[in-house]
Amino acid sequence: MSRLIIGALVLGAGAGLVLHYRFASSREEIVAVLETVTHLFLNLIKMVIAPLIFATIVSGITGMAKAR
Repeated sequence: MSRLIIGALVLGAGAGLVLHYRFASSREEIVAVLETVTHLFLNLIKMVIAPLIFATIVSGITGMAKAR
């Protein structure tokens, strides 16, 4: 299992280096696209966390009420 992780790490670093030198001229366009994807992902995470915390609190309160 650790061989797969190390292999993926080396492969990812190699792909990053190749893409860095291959697309050096259009770097700003790539950064803009990745920035949009990053913001979208973080906003989706934020949308999931609030209901999850609310559900956990409600579940805890109802569990305490049933214990009595």
